[in-house]
Amino acid sequence: MTLELYAAYIINTIRRYPHGGSSCQTPKAFRLVAINPVDEAKAANFGAVSDEVKGRKPYFYSTAFERAGANGPMLATDYREFPAVFITETSITERSSLASGSKIVEIQIDVIDRYEANNCGGDCSGCKGRSVREIERDTEAILNFILQKLTEVDLWQDAEKSILISRNDAVKGMAADAVQKPIGAAISSLNKDISFIRVSHNAAGLHGTGAVIRLPVESCVANQLRTDIQDLEFNAAGCCQ
Repeated sequence: MTLELYAAYIINTIRRYPHGGSSCQTPKAFRLVAINPVDEAKAANFGAVSDEVKGRKPYFYSTAFERAGANGPMLATDYREFPAVFITETSITERSSLASGSKIVEIQIDVIDRYEANNCGGDCSGCKGRSVREIERDTEAILNFILQKLTEVDLWQDAEKSILISRNDAVKGMAADAVQKPIGAAISSLNKDISFIRVSHNAAGLHGTGAVIRLPVESCVANQLRTDIQDLEFNAAGCCQ
């Protein structure tokens, strides 16, 4: 289980976000951040490059990019959309021991939108006329929804792949012997108290809401030595031998 699995789950949460309200109350894009969320929010395609989207990798997503093909060559067109969800990995902690391969990743999730009231061309109604405080309110609601969905997630694994899905969804495309692990309860336990923070870059007109949370992950590194290779004998005697 990796951070990329969580990214894929959040992308699908964005794709299936319930309709209702105005367009600025619905997330439209995602970025698994390589550098800094505000810096990447200012860049074309949030700083994503072709290698990050080939084969439908979960590092960048927008509804506009999906409509354009979603798996095609990147990225002559700027497919940025807002509101957008950004994930930044901030630290990794061993959960119990090095041998277990189980870790805790600390991430910051930010939901960022654009302040457009200064450049609305006389049409300052609806989303374009929102104050910074209203943007913070809308992005906080989106963030709350995503955090709630993370507490409802299950890990399904078979010999070929692993997926994260909501516990209320039907499992598709998995082998009959696939194993289910309820991850949502562990996420809830790791994040009993969450403080929201305001994200702001006045010069770029970007504002939003963020939170730091902890997620369980597992190392994909093998922990058993190969048995088909024999040890070499070395002349390693010391002075006390």
